[in-house]
Amino acid sequence: VEMGETEQIFFHPREEYTRKLVASMPQKAEWEAFRDRLLHVEHLNVYYQNSGNLFKKKEHVKIINDMSFDLYEGEILGIVGESGCGKTTLIRCLNGLIPGFYEGKVTGEIFLRETSFETLEQHEISSHISTVFQDPRSQFFAVNSTDEVAFGCENLSFSTERINENVEKAFSHLNIGKLKDRSSALR
Repeated sequence: VEMGETEQIFFHPREEYTRKLVASMPQKAEWEAFRDRLLHVEHLNVYYQNSGNLFKKKEHVKIINDMSFDLYEGEILGIVGESGCGKTTLIRCLNGLIPGFYEGKVTGEIFLRETSFETLEQHEISSHISTVFQDPRSQFFAVNSTDEVAFGCENLSFSTERINENVEKAFSHLNIGKLKDRSSALR
C-alpha cells in the first residue's frame, strides 16, 4: 500500500505496483467516446445525529461535506481514505440507503443519468448501482442458499411468484439443484 497526498500518488507514485495501476487507467482519448454521464453528485452533505448523554445534547455531526463529482461511462472510480472518513456513508448514499434504510440527514443531489434520486424508487436505484464488499464472505445475507439466490429479486421488488420462478430457473440453469436450501454458514 502506498500512502501520501493524492496528487503525489497519481502523478509521482513511488511503488512499482502503484505505477502499473495508474498506467492501466484509460486515457481521456480512450473513453471520450463514452461520455454518457452515469452519475452526478452535487453538493452532497450527510449528517448523523450523535446519541448525546446527560451532559451533552444531541447534535448533528457532518460526515460528508459538500462533495461533488461526476462519473462517466468507461471511467473507474476508486473511493479510498482513512477509516471513518465517510467512504461507507458515501456508498450508502449512492445505493439510496440513506436516509431510507440508514438514519441520516442528506442535503445536495444525486442523479442517476439525468434522473434525481428523489424521484426513483429503491428498486430502480438497485437495478443500476450495487456494492461488492471487500470480503466476499460478508456479501451473504440469507440463512440458506435459496433465500440468498432470491435476495436480488427481492431487492428489485419482484412478486413472490416471479421470485420463486427465477430461483428455480437459476438453480436449474446452473445445474446446482443439489445446493438448494443449504445453509449459507461458511464452514
